[in-house]
Amino acid sequence: MAKLNKTYIDKLLGKPQIKQLELADGNNLYLVITKAGKAKFKYRIRTQTKASWIAIGDYPDITLNEARKKTFEYRAMISQGINPNTTKLETKIKHITISDLANQYFKKRLPLVRTKEDSSKQFIRAVNNDIIAIIGNLKLIDVTDETIYDKLIIPKIENGSPSVARRIRNNLKLLFDFAIENRLIQQNPAIKIKTSHIYRDKPRSRHLSINEIKIFLDIMYQAQIKTQHKIALHLSLLLLTRKTELIHATWDHVDFIQQTFTIKYSKMNTQLVIPLPIQALKLFTILKKLSQESNYIFHGRSGIKKPISTTTLNWVLRPFNKAMFNNKDDYFTIHDLRRTGATILSERGYPSDYIEAALNHSKGGIKQIYQRSKFIEQRKEMLQKWADILDSLITPELLPYDKTFII
Repeated sequence: MAKLNKTYIDKLLGKPQIKQLELADGNNLYLVITKAGKAKFKYRIRTQTKASWIAIGDYPDITLNEARKKTFEYRAMISQGINPNTTKLETKIKHITISDLANQYFKKRLPLVRTKEDSSKQFIRAVNNDIIAIIGNLKLIDVTDETIYDKLIIPKIENGSPSVARRIRNNLKLLFDFAIENRLIQQNPAIKIKTSHIYRDKPRSRHLSINEIKIFLDIMYQAQIKTQHKIALHLSLLLLTRKTELIHATWDHVDFIQQTFTIKYSKMNTQLVIPLPIQALKLFTILKKLSQESNYIFHGRSGIKKPISTTTLNWVLRPFNKAMFNNKDDYFTIHDLRRTGATILSERGYPSDYIEAALNHSKGGIKQIYQRSKFIEQRKEMLQKWADILDSLITPELLPYDKTFII
């Protein structure tokens, strides 16, 4: 005869207990009353080797009669050699979507493998935009290598973005490896897609000639794009910084009194103080007026609390490449602007040590803090000369200094 009834359970519900209670109802059904007074049904699975529990649900969401019916279902399954816990997990797995998997990864694994906030945000943004937005609603168990290739890889390759296609494959591999570790799937479908068949990096040596720089700067300053984006491209060429070192910088990186820009966080885990040429100071002054009191020098479209996306300048550069070159092989990237400055300064006779320091290249095993002020006076003279060269290439009436810009 059953030992539990609704009246008795209701008297216990919500009443704090000195210790957790486990009340038997018969047929291996138990009601657990926690110290906080919450009531939960669970079923005890007995085998010849061990005993285990399977949660049925909370009372009163699950009634006593419903819990008893579950008990008979579990007994029937066990009599047929079926483990209810395994079946319950399999049922749950069938309903897990790619979006569910990604959210679990973001919460449980990402903080362990990407400790830098910017890196985590970039990963989450890439997964959401390139994967979740397209196949997020698909069930995890239904995703195959053909699904990945047809829906995610081929469209990016056909759109001229093979490097993004490769990133999608690599990010999916991480997600599916995580799923395997958590026994959600047994095989990783992304492994079947070889990155070498998608995109292979080609060493780039592209840099702009003096004449190409002039054409680029004149087109840029006449283009109907945001002033902030124009100045970002100008500063990328002028200061020789990496893209993220510049566009994700905050105003505390700029010292108008000391006339410096400090790279505090970089790809090489190094720091560097950049002496600012007069032109760079003027450009930062314009940006300050346009920043709308944002902490970021270049704030994004979504508001002043976030910097511009790492892909923004790539998109801005596309029409300039199209206007300047008919041959796709002649295109240049943001990083090529950095190489352009280094190449021309070398051709002008500046020592490689000065240029390497300006590029913030780490040498000799120095990992954490670069010699922040290394060759600072020499770099000051070198960058000022470089700024003057760039000014001489821009059509005078297009020069941005001392002009009033609208946000």
